[in-house]
Amino acid sequence: MVTARFSHADDSAAARIAAARALGTEALILADQSNCKDAIPKLERADKLFHAPTIAGRLGECYIAVGRLVAGTELLQRLLHEPVLPNAPPAFVAATARATKTLDAALPRIPSLRVTVHAPPGIAPTVLIDGDPYSDSFFDVERPTDPGSHTLTVSAEGCLPSSATVTLSEGKTSTVDLKLEADPRAPRAVRVASSAVAKPRQNAVRPSALGPVLVVGTGGALLLSAGITGIIALNKTGDIADRCKNDVCPRGFDLDSNRSSARTFVGVTDLLLAIGGVAVLGGLYWGYRVATASPEPGNVVPPSKTARGWFSDWRLAL
Repeated sequence: MVTARFSHADDSAAARIAAARALGTEALILADQSNCKDAIPKLERADKLFHAPTIAGRLGECYIAVGRLVAGTELLQRLLHEPVLPNAPPAFVAATARATKTLDAALPRIPSLRVTVHAPPGIAPTVLIDGDPYSDSFFDVERPTDPGSHTLTVSAEGCLPSSATVTLSEGKTSTVDLKLEADPRAPRAVRVASSAVAKPRQNAVRPSALGPVLVVGTGGALLLSAGITGIIALNKTGDIADRCKNDVCPRGFDLDSNRSSARTFVGVTDLLLAIGGVAVLGGLYWGYRVATASPEPGNVVPPSKTARGWFSDWRLAL
């Protein structure tokens, strides 16, 4: 039973190869006669039955011959990315070499099309090229397109459709501008919906709380530094009082130098206290203004930029 099943599979594969060979032979004769129009359907059927470089290569050539440069070059590039086995028939090797030569000659001939769509904000346009969908991923970029005349149409709900015709020359880049305008005859519901999409409601935007947090944090750091330098100044002053009774110091103790050092630390402490205090008070006032500021027209307010969110940021920063 198993042997019979394998035998049937082998017969089916052999039948497909034989049918592909027959179709391929007929198609190659037509292609050699420069009749690619009739050769292409036979080559396509043969390639589906059995993929071989001799068939795929000539199919790519015929696509190019009838002006389908994009499809032809893509087919040849796929063919050239397929590995050539060491024991491949000489005809397969020759077909691969021929495909390389054909591809090198065809690639520079492919034109590019750049489509720009002008539509009201929020409108999702639908673009067709010769009746086929034209992806919005190709908007404002150069898209390889076959040479010749092409018709582009753009449409959207609630808008007047428009179209444009462009003729692409080989190796050149052409630009097409398509414009969508609101349709005054569209149902009122559609016009209202389009207007709502085109002009979204403006929500409040408050200034960021990051600035006040940074200022208060910096002031706090300065106050902390003032505390450290103040302790050092007190220690030095206490050391002088303990060791020098009535300005009489033990031998080797430089009274003037230690007094000068203590005064320096006192001055630094006073300066740090002043700057740090101003920074903290200014930052707190700034933060209060941010939390209570009047809304400004703009985008959606993130939660962290509301008054409640500002104090959440404050706690996280501290």
